[in-house]
Amino acid sequence: PPPPPPLPRLIPLLLLLLFDGHTPKLAFQMPSSTSSQETHPLCSQCHSCAPLPQFLTLSSSSAHGVHHSFCEDCLDEQLSMLKAKKARYDMKVRAFDKVLGMEHQHNADEDQREGQSTRNTTNPPQEQNAHVAAAHHHDDNVSSLPFQIGPESTFQERIAQLHEEKLSLQHQLREYLAQEENSSQMDSSPTDYYTQLNAYAAEHSNLRDQYLGLNAKKSHLMIQLAKLVPAHVLNEAFTINCDGLFGTINGMRLGRLNIDHVDWIEVNSAFGHITLLLYSISQYKHFYFDKISILPKGAFSRIVKGSSTYDLVGGAGFTGFFWKKKFDHALRGLLDALHQLCSEAERDLKETRPYPISGDTIGGFSIKYVEKMEDKWTNALKCFLVNAKFLLVWVCSET
Repeated sequence: PPPPPPLPRLIPLLLLLLFDGHTPKLAFQMPSSTSSQETHPLCSQCHSCAPLPQFLTLSSSSAHGVHHSFCEDCLDEQLSMLKAKKARYDMKVRAFDKVLGMEHQHNADEDQREGQSTRNTTNPPQEQNAHVAAAHHHDDNVSSLPFQIGPESTFQERIAQLHEEKLSLQHQLREYLAQEENSSQMDSSPTDYYTQLNAYAAEHSNLRDQYLGLNAKKSHLMIQLAKLVPAHVLNEAFTINCDGLFGTINGMRLGRLNIDHVDWIEVNSAFGHITLLLYSISQYKHFYFDKISILPKGAFSRIVKGSSTYDLVGGAGFTGFFWKKKFDHALRGLLDALHQLCSEAERDLKETRPYPISGDTIGGFSIKYVEKMEDKWTNALKCFLVNAKFLLVWVCSET
């Protein structure tokens, strides 16, 4: 007869016969695999978890809806292993808590000892022994732990290093966010950006044109200034020249000839310019005439000598029948004013005047008007204008 089947293989069949098709009390369902030789790695040593034929595959209680491939014994074994591992982790946690508590207690003891040392410089021997014993007990507890704790300074340095890294990362994050915000603004409004760019470019072009225009204007003004610096206002205001046999001031002839009768209106206007020239030079030089004053009033200028006033106006139509006598007194007063100014100019320039003045003559010609000797009177007035030009050179020499 054939040998009886092994007992482990008969167990499922016996369970099926005993429970009459009901679910046996198994903690896990066997995997419904076609291979009859496959086993779970955790149940490789358990014969009761051997694979069953497909028609004998049983499931766990449908109330829980959980399918397993372990038997109840294997499950108990795994639970006991997990409980042991949990106990080991709990022990480590308690050890950590104990170390932290001892560290806090140690710090508190240190603070208390420092406070007591400030109050009492010496402690009783018993108290010192107690502190020593507590310190040894603390060291023994720490050394008995399953792990080693480094010095506190190392942790403090590490904390400081991590804090610096945190600040650096926060700074980098802020910079990144700012760059992102700027880029988002530029991306969100490219039209506004280019509009502003064009406006700035137009404004820059206008300012550049204004700058170039101002530079050109400045160059022109510098050229004009270079021309005007050596010039003097009196020299520009009074132009003394010659026109044939006549001396002229500002284009007006001074004198009369038998062959060329110059109108007295032009002659009187020339005398007005002469009086204004002498008066301006005296004011510019802060010079005061001696016993004489000049009143420039154009073609009707006057000369004051003492308490008398004489009109420097020629022609019978202006001063009446006895005009020559008053006119001669005015001419002598005008010649005296020229003489005083030329004397001052000679002292400053160390030069002599072109034509000497003596009494009522200049350059050997009398300044008095004689109707039949108008050519000599005209020459005297020409010498008068040459000496006035000498005064202009004196004034302009300061510039």
